[in-house]
This record gives sequence, structure tokens and C-alpha cells, in this order.
Amino acid sequence: RASDQTPLSVPRPRNEMAASEALVLYRQMMRAAKKFNNYNFREYALRHVREDFRQSAVLRGEEAARAIGKGREELQSMRRMSAVSQLYPQEKHSME
Repeated sequence: RASDQTPLSVPRPRNEMAASEALVLYRQMMRAAKKFNNYNFREYALRHVREDFRQSAVLRGEEAARAIGKGREELQSMRRMSAVSQLYPQEKHSME
């Protein structure tokens, strides 16, 4: 069903509470990834977030809860890394 997927076509878990929690986490991680100054780090982080959420879409119950917990830890780490990257600005990459 088209209503079971977000506009970004990220598969959502069946449990609506876990689905909404995962969607919020996905959006937060995508926002954090976009804050990297370095093109290569930014693109890697975006790709990593998309791939991890696609792989985790099939998880249910306790596995899904563990994946969301791990995602929260990664979000905090990504926020710290992007803050450090903003302290040391670099020239624009040729792909930007």
C-alpha cells in the first residue's frame, strides 16, 4: 500500500508506534547528516542512514526497539561529528 510508506519511500514497520518513532528518528538523522560541511562525509552519512533504515524495516518487536535505540546513539554521534566538522570549514568540493 502506498499509505504505508513515507514520501521518501522508506519502508515503515507495521507497529504504528514503532513506525512513527522510526520515522522521527529517520528525519532527525537525515537532518543531522545534511549538516556536515564536507561533501564526502555528508554523502556518506546520508547513504548510510538510508541503507540502515531500509535494512531495519523488516525488524519487529524487540529487534526493532534495539535498532531504534542504536539509531538514537548514532544520531548523537552524528550530531557531535557534524559539530566538529563545522569548526573546521573546508573549501567547497567540485561536486557541490
